[in-house]
Order: sequence, then structure tokens, then C-alpha cells
Amino acid sequence: MNGKVIPHTPLAVDFWQVRKCPYVRLFFLSHMHSDHTVGLTSTWSNRPIYCSPVTAKLLKLKLQVCAPQQCFTVYKHSAGQRPDTCGQDECMTAYIGTIYSAP
Repeated sequence: MNGKVIPHTPLAVDFWQVRKCPYVRLFFLSHMHSDHTVGLTSTWSNRPIYCSPVTAKLLKLKLQVCAPQQCFTVYKHSAGQRPDTCGQDECMTAYIGTIYSAP
């Protein structure tokens, strides 16, 4: 498994074991390789997943994950803030770059 919870943040990348990280609010999927989706199933909770548009489509097709309110697409070379990423004392901004190995 390639997943990682970023220490001292509410962020997880390719990490889907919610019981091991109850404080995480923002889940990112880097790309749709099977070793990056271990633990991600159609029973995924209502926590949002941030990923590329192509990855969002593949999640829906292959794993039946990502209802419209669950999956938020982020475009490469862009930054974005969503209201649910901001807390009383913090606000997260994601900067997305290009991954050349896969969508």
C-alpha cells in the first residue's frame, strides 16, 4: 500500500483506513492504480475524495465510488479551496501537479 497520512494535518493521500485516522477530513487519490486504492470500496463513507477528472471517472466505473457529493475533481496546475476544507483556525489549499505515470 502506498497511502500516507500527512502528520499534523487533516490530509491523507491514497490512504483509506478511516479507523486509523479519524481526524482526517481531506482524502486525495493520486491516480487509479490498484496499489493506491487498497481499502477504497463502494461502501466508502461520505468523506470527500479529491482527484483528477479522469480518476473520478475511473473510480465510478471500476469501484462504483464517488457519488456527486463525494468526489471533487481538481485540475492539474491549479489551486483550490472549498468551504469544507476551512476550519476555525486553518484553511487548506491544494496545488496539483502533473503525474506522468497514470491518470
